[in-house]
Amino acid sequence: IVMSHGRPVLAVADNRVGLEFLGADSEVWAERITTASARLNQAIPAVGRIEVNNHPDFAWLGTGWLVDTEVVVTNRHVAAEFARRTADAYVFRAGLNGGPMSARIDFLEEFRRTAALEYTLQEVLWIAPPDGPDVAFLRVRRLPTDRPLAAPIALASTVNVEAFVATIG
Repeated sequence: IVMSHGRPVLAVADNRVGLEFLGADSEVWAERITTASARLNQAIPAVGRIEVNNHPDFAWLGTGWLVDTEVVVTNRHVAAEFARRTADAYVFRAGLNGGPMSARIDFLEEFRRTAALEYTLQEVLWIAPPDGPDVAFLRVRRLPTDRPLAAPIALASTVNVEAFVATIG
């Protein structure tokens, strides 16, 4: 999905960013990523893969991340694959054989990792309209016996157009 031209694509393993760099710019990227690694490693546990059941074409669709204690944000185009708006609510779409689709998020889905930490996405809170931002909000269902979720990723209150950003997914 992501091409590695002009920037590194690094593996995440055991909730930590990999620091193996190849190429002419590796010293520059190594310094930048190493400097940011503590913040990246703090954010990684709050990021997971959106997986679906009963979808006719896909087993997983994209990435989501915690922005509140039980709220995940993902892309509109991801949520629209398994949910839709009715007149007064958001509902899960019909899937194979007419049964409803369901979705979950796996916070341990990463390179060469077989363990899973999955939570059901029980409710679609909002999906932006087609002419809006590519964003949707979903509620995670937690059971009393579940492990605590990671700390949510804090949203920035301002934007620095000169800042470096990283994408985890």
